[in-house]
Amino acid sequence: MRTTSCNVNEGKGTDSNTIYNMYMMKRGVYVAYGSIFPSLAEKTGFNDSDVELVKEALKTLFDFDISASRPSGSMTSTLYWWEHGGKQGAMPSAKVFRTLHVEASDVYPYYIASPEKIPGAKLEIYD
Repeated sequence: MRTTSCNVNEGKGTDSNTIYNMYMMKRGVYVAYGSIFPSLAEKTGFNDSDVELVKEALKTLFDFDISASRPSGSMTSTLYWWEHGGKQGAMPSAKVFRTLHVEASDVYPYYIASPEKIPGAKLEIYD
């Protein structure tokens, strides 16, 4: 934890300072879930080439995301993509989401992801 002080009344001739605490998180993991519903995609014209664009965007999400809090090379991404046939799929999306287990680890990349196999679905992992 770091304590910082800054003058909030700059230029007014006072010494009034605000002190606040800033916490630093040394490591973490972003986990996001989403789904594409074929029956809705069909109605909107969303097609397989759009799916490939979504995959590519997710795979390269952090490639050029560089800042003081996220130095170059510190962000990596892995995409777990389940694809199952038919307009209804193998199971509801909420159940699919619960098949990916993410746990903290003390070794880089500081998490362990364990995806479960889903009967009737194909799992693709992009590192």
